[in-house]
Formats: sequence, structure tokens, C-alpha cells
Amino acid sequence: MDERFVGTWRIVSWENRDKSGAIDHPVGREPLGLLHYAPDGYMFVQVMRGDRAALSTDALFGGDVAERAAAFSSHVAYSGRWQVSGNRMIHRLEVSSVPNWAGSEQHRTFDFPDAGRLQLSAPMEFGGRTVMARVTWRRL
Repeated sequence: MDERFVGTWRIVSWENRDKSGAIDHPVGREPLGLLHYAPDGYMFVQVMRGDRAALSTDALFGGDVAERAAAFSSHVAYSGRWQVSGNRMIHRLEVSSVPNWAGSEQHRTFDFPDAGRLQLSAPMEFGGRTVMARVTWRRL
């Protein structure tokens, strides 16, 4: 286990850069989210838009189809085991808000650009195009 990661981190930004260099912020410019790496080898992450719309009800799994679709497209969460290999962070997902990711391995390149900051980067598919996603976290 790599002690540099252990603890809780708050999201600072999520930027997607495409091949042309254009930058998009898939969860807005003021996202909310936490990432936690536990010493027992488990991790969790939740990220969402900071300006997420409320549903028309407080009922669990409530709201109409459009509300639920908007909620799904503005939030991602997963958890499982974590491991460092070289300059790569490997997340072995047990559960995920993205059904296709459950049971998968998600690989991220990592960097510590300055004290108390962590950047995780990986190529991802967004809207039919491949982008380089870079998420920056601040240690709590």
C-alpha cells in the first residue's frame, strides 16, 4: 500500500481535453465530490455537478424519467479495491453507478503536482469521442 494516497480527498476540478485541445468540464466548473483511499485497500469516490437540480420529490428513486436521467448524467460513484503499480492507480470496481463499470478495472495515471494535491488522468469515452480526463483532488 502506498501511504501517499491514504485518506480523504475533495475534488477541485475535472477537465476533459479532446484531440483538438478543446477543454470541457463534464461536471461543471464547481464540482462536488470525495475520494477516499482506506489503508485496508478499499476506496470509494463520488462526484457530481455542484449545480445539480433537485428532484420533484424526496422519495428514494423518485422523480420522473427526465429528472432521473438528469440526475444520472450529473453524478458518478464507485467503490472497490485500489492498488498502485508504477505511476498508475488501479481501481478494481465492485460497485458502480455506471453499470458497465462494475467488475472492471479502471486505470489512472497519477501525479502529485504540489503538496496536498493529487491528479488522476485517463483516456475516456465521452459523447462518442475519446478525451483525456484529468481530475484534481485536494487532501482533506
